[in-house]
Amino acid sequence: MKSNSFALLIAGLLLVLTCDGSRAASPARLSADGVEFPAAPPERKFRPKVALAGAILGQRPEDVGRVFNAKKSAALLAKRTTQDLGSDWFILKTDSADIAGLTLTDGRVSRVVLFYEVASTLKINNLRKQVEANADPAVKVTVKPIEHDRKQSLMIVFEVDPVEFYLAVHTIDPKIADALRKRTWTPEMTDDQALLIGDGPGKYLAIFGPDDKGDAVGAGTVFAEGGNADIRVEVQAKNKQEAREQAMKQHKNLKTITKMTATPETGAGKK
Repeated sequence: MKSNSFALLIAGLLLVLTCDGSRAASPARLSADGVEFPAAPPERKFRPKVALAGAILGQRPEDVGRVFNAKKSAALLAKRTTQDLGSDWFILKTDSADIAGLTLTDGRVSRVVLFYEVASTLKINNLRKQVEANADPAVKVTVKPIEHDRKQSLMIVFEVDPVEFYLAVHTIDPKIADALRKRTWTPEMTDDQALLIGDGPGKYLAIFGPDDKGDAVGAGTVFAEGGNADIRVEVQAKNKQEAREQAMKQHKNLKTITKMTATPETGAGKK
């Protein structure tokens, strides 16, 4: 009886080890050039109805084709186009475009740039009609014809509203969701939610235009070049409105005020 129990115990341990080994051996999610993709939610929840890029937006990158990293495969990208796609990832060919740039949010595609190396006026008009006939309020679409000496190219940019993308992935209180859509901060929001709309407690960067009269700047961390350069001041505040009020007390000619995630010295400030 004891030997049978011991045998069952050993069999159970082997089964556990085998399962753990299988999980550890699962392949990493890699691009076509061997760069690991960022973690992504398992289920695709954002499904826009927009034309041309609707099947790509919201997807994991590995589910839309052979995706390359723009830095690692910069030489390959340069062979296909000299246009700056403003993307970290790209696909060499889609159903309609010669190349597509991809931007990821939470590991899924939130921005697509379709580039057509040669596009006649007729083709541009046809593509524009497709986009306009299949618009989605959660996706901003910009059609950019590009004139060359002997040809015409086309770039179409699809950008998902970051709030709608966030709400599609996260389950949150309906009141907070409504406030996010209205870009109105409430104390119940998390730091990430507040940052999403550029509001809430934190550090702000106020940018002032040059003052010919040379008025002094009040207290705060100031970053400015000589001459007529803009003046930048950091402001700590409970929300954006309070930051604006503080900034106006310090200097004239306020141009913009944006929430930050880092100080200007690092170059990593996020607007």
